[in-house]
Amino acid sequence: MSKAINMLFSNKVAVVNAGIAAFADASREQGAESVHVEWKPPAAGSERLIAILNKLKKL
Repeated sequence: MSKAINMLFSNKVAVVNAGIAAFADASREQGAESVHVEWKPPAAGSERLIAILNKLKKL
């Protein structure tokens, strides 16, 4: 392995997880420091609703 890769794997892993909490839990179970951010896409990801919201922002 290269020196950079060895350095990467010799340091403690820190994770910022946005979305599914189970990913943060899984990283903690593996010994990583993990912060979970509760996030969902705006308008439940609907492109039509996002376009409407963007138009409303301009008013």
